[in-house]
Amino acid sequence: MKCIITFKPDFGEIFQKNNQRKCSKQKSMEKFLFIIREDVQQLKSSPQLHQQRIQEMTKWSVDLAESGNYIGGNALKTNGSYIAKDDVLSDGPFIEAKECISGFIFIDADNIEQAISIAQTCPYVMDSTMAIEVRPVLLTENNPQTHV
Repeated sequence: MKCIITFKPDFGEIFQKNNQRKCSKQKSMEKFLFIIREDVQQLKSSPQLHQQRIQEMTKWSVDLAESGNYIGGNALKTNGSYIAKDDVLSDGPFIEAKECISGFIFIDADNIEQAISIAQTCPYVMDSTMAIEVRPVLLTENNPQTHV
C-alpha cells in the first residue's frame, strides 16, 4: 500500500494522509520520539541556513515515510516558555543554553536498536551538527493504541 504525503513548505511539515497506520510495516511496531537538538545560535544567526536545514530534514522525513517508519513530526521555533512551579521563563531558549530542541519526529520501529539506527541516518547527525535523542513512547493500559 502506498503512503501519500504532502509537503507544506511554510512549516517544513510532512503529513501522512489516508490513515497513518497504512504506512506502518506491521502493527506490532513500537513508537519512538526523536527529539532534535541543534545549536540555537547557528539557527538564529542565519534564517536562510535554518530554512535549508528544514528542507533537508523534510527530504529525510520523506525517506522515512517511504520506508514505513515515519508517523509525524514538526520543526519548532526557537522561542517559547519554560514553566516550573515557582518560575516562568518566557524568553527561551532557556538557561543560557547553546543547544535547543529544534523539532521532533515520531517513528515506528521494531525496537530501540532499530530506532537508533534510523536516527543515525539523519544527514545532520552524520555531519555532527545535530543530535537526536531517541525515546520510546510509553503506551498506557488505558490508551494502548495512542495515535501520535
